[in-house]
Amino acid sequence: MLSDDQMLGIRRNDPSQLKPLKVRLPLSHVLELHRMRIVGDRSVSEIVEDALREYMKGLNQTAHEAVTKPVQ
Repeated sequence: MLSDDQMLGIRRNDPSQLKPLKVRLPLSHVLELHRMRIVGDRSVSEIVEDALREYMKGLNQTAHEAVTKPVQ
């Protein structure tokens, strides 16, 4: 049986789905990513995914701390 969304042709994106993203980086960052790729035996994509995951985790933690911080 089709859901209402399927009948209306609405597709829900899977939040775990990977989407390509083009970005412009300073040359120093690109060189560092390639150095990490060669030394660490991982792809640039994996390195950037891990870095963004950690960055987002830090942002979420900071936002949570700001919301739960008692007002003085």
